[in-house]
Amino acid sequence: MYNPYMPRFLKRFAVFLGCFFGCLILASILDSLFLLVLSIFTVVIVPVYFKMKDTKEKNACIEMIRRERNQNSTYTVLAYHNDLEFGYLSLTDKSLTFVPKKGEIIDIPLETVTNYGFKGVGTGLYDTRTTNIGNTGMQISSTQEVKAPVFYVTVGEETYEWLVHKHSKMFDAIQKSEGKDRSKLKSNY
Repeated sequence: MYNPYMPRFLKRFAVFLGCFFGCLILASILDSLFLLVLSIFTVVIVPVYFKMKDTKEKNACIEMIRRERNQNSTYTVLAYHNDLEFGYLSLTDKSLTFVPKKGEIIDIPLETVTNYGFKGVGTGLYDTRTTNIGNTGMQISSTQEVKAPVFYVTVGEETYEWLVHKHSKMFDAIQKSEGKDRSKLKSNY
């Protein structure tokens, strides 16, 4: 499993660099102070634009669930499904709904869920970490496969998996909806 968020990040970073250096080059060619100031503000404007775009898409998903399913979302997060690609995974009182940007909606009633959780799935990429042992000049190295956090839901024999950055928060939200909130437990240590 590769990281689908990386091409998305690289595209957004390329837009940022294009806007920044485009304004700088145009400012130097046209000798425009306005474009020079605009290039400085690009550092703030472009990330804010993408954040507003993501928020608008998330709110549209929540509104669609409210209108078409007559349910209120309690927790919604950006997720990636292997077949349907990017979309929003939303938890309501009655179901877990995945609204992809393209394709059909997956609606899983909570009473049919037999198991849920999160796990790390190997990406096929390996990372080597090296640690120095004091001032001895010796080093210890370890190589491990890079894991991607996957949130999964099992319904009967079928398992649905989504690559979600906020996988533990989604797990906690489902536990709260089932009345199994363990966030207030105290440790004895």
